[in-house]
Amino acid sequence: MNRANITVKGRVQRAGYRDTIDRFAYQHDLTGYVENLEDGTVKIVCEGEKDDIERFIEEIQVVKYPIKVTDVTVKYSEATGEFEFFDIVREEDFTKAVYERMDIAAEYLGNIYSETRKVHEETRNVHEVTKKVHEVTKKVHEETKKVHEETKKVGEKVEEGFTEVKDELGGKLDNISDKLDSSITRTEKFHNETVEKFDYLDVKYGEFGNTLEKLLIKFDVLEKDIREMKDGFLKLVEHFTS
Repeated sequence: MNRANITVKGRVQRAGYRDTIDRFAYQHDLTGYVENLEDGTVKIVCEGEKDDIERFIEEIQVVKYPIKVTDVTVKYSEATGEFEFFDIVREEDFTKAVYERMDIAAEYLGNIYSETRKVHEETRNVHEVTKKVHEVTKKVHEETKKVHEETKKVGEKVEEGFTEVKDELGGKLDNISDKLDSSITRTEKFHNETVEKFDYLDVKYGEFGNTLEKLLIKFDVLEKDIREMKDGFLKLVEHFTS
């Protein structure tokens, strides 16, 4: 068993970083604690197998908004076995601790709101692409019908002007006509199936879009409520501490 004393620098306070550390420590079965220091750094003391500690150190070097780790220093020593679990050391200043937790909650809600909007935009893009495919399929269907009509006209002219080769060419033209009829049938079937699927997607998109809009409204309200709760709670704390 080994012990590691770790100091982390960067944007690591008031960003939910200690909760991230706690989750990684739990995943690697480490014991110890994490706490914020007055100089803006984060101190981590952990004990466990060296391989687990090394993987833990790699994972805590987070660069993902709102966390940005810029430097990690590590000092190893022998484990003491004094820790039963891994804990987060909270600030003794109750007001500061509450403010940090509420601020992080509002930040996370904002991230959820942004991601939900991205999903909404991607769904709209899929809808537009489906609409374009539907239009292209319709054009192909119309062009195939035109070719079929022109071929029939050519066949009629050949039959009128060249009666002496009617028997020879008639069979070939019949084959061409039959093939075109078959193509028209397949194209019409594909066109109808596309229309049906497009209509289905259109309905589903509408339902999904309505659900997303409702979710976005709820996120707006929830984020506003949390900020109002935070402001009200801070005023209450200031009132009792003054």
